[in-house]
Amino acid sequence: MPRSCSQFETFCCCVIVGLLVYYFTRQDGYEEERSKLPPKYAPDFAVGNVDFPQDPEITRKFYETSVEARRKLLSNVLQNKSSTKEWAFAGLYNGLVPEVLCPSLIRIGAVNDGGKWMCRPWGMPDNCSIYSLGVNQDTSFEREVQALTGSRCRIFAYDKNAPKSNSVLKGFEEIRAKFKRGFIGDVQDEAAGKLSLIEEMRLNGDQEIEILKIDIEGGEFVVLPSILQHTKICQILVEVHGDPNRVLKLLKLLGQHEYRLFSYEINGKHHTLAEYSLVHKDCFEKYGITPYAHYLDGLDG
Repeated sequence: MPRSCSQFETFCCCVIVGLLVYYFTRQDGYEEERSKLPPKYAPDFAVGNVDFPQDPEITRKFYETSVEARRKLLSNVLQNKSSTKEWAFAGLYNGLVPEVLCPSLIRIGAVNDGGKWMCRPWGMPDNCSIYSLGVNQDTSFEREVQALTGSRCRIFAYDKNAPKSNSVLKGFEEIRAKFKRGFIGDVQDEAAGKLSLIEEMRLNGDQEIEILKIDIEGGEFVVLPSILQHTKICQILVEVHGDPNRVLKLLKLLGQHEYRLFSYEINGKHHTLAEYSLVHKDCFEKYGITPYAHYLDGLDG
């Protein structure tokens, strides 16, 4: 019996020694293996301790390697003939990636269609203004963002139609939210039911918008170009409707105004629609944004 135990102990010791030798031999050979990587990768971002693949600097350098190819793909989409067929969106959706990293990405609002991806909502300053264009019969976004932040900001919500039920707007005033009926565009004519976002800002005493949420069935192509010339917005959360060319032209315009994409979500029912979330460069520090590589502002076409 003692002899049997001794043999077992010897066997266990041999196994442990073998594992240790294997581990340290592998670690010693790591630098040699890494040196075999293509120059495109090894010297540029595979540096330091690779135990932290989400390190922002490593990630940023990796994203930079694909900027040229990404711009080429998306520029081709811009230059192709317009089409709303689902296959035409392949180049658009395949070419898009976040341009910046949001540390706390939150989907606010309806769990189904209508929710919006927002970055670190608790980073909003007190008494800021949120503009919500397109409410329909769903005020879940407005209620949830206020519940999450203790109603620290004012909300101005708009829709061309009044809610069918009074319950939709019940308690709206209590969460510092106001609703106004009207078709949002670039012309203010309340008698005709038309509202200009710029004029509404003036009436509300606002010079800047912290969060602009848009879901107005194509009206984004009128509202955004006009408002970008007028004021700065920290975060834009918008559902875009249109063919890939038109979508990319809008995203390019946003990029040229220093807005960076941090999230996009394709509509599960209608693949020709998608939610896009962007943050302005001047608001990076406020929301803890880490820049990767921006490409939308440099598209050709």
